[in-house]
Amino acid sequence: MREIDSNAVLSLARAQGHDWLDEAAAARVAAGAAAATAAVTATLRAIEPGLLVADAADFLATLEALAEPRG
Repeated sequence: MREIDSNAVLSLARAQGHDWLDEAAAARVAAGAAAATAAVTATLRAIEPGLLVADAADFLATLEALAEPRG
């Protein structure tokens, strides 16, 4: 999976008129998007359905567990 570039996030935000977004916030958005993408990708590859069938109360904990770095 390709990394989500914070400069691209910043450029897209500014193109949409979100001038309040600074480089630090763009980096956090990019990191969060990358973690969410990795979690969904991991769920789709998992043998068990995981996040896609998680109870609403367990959704955040399941998402965080899937986003944890593996290795």
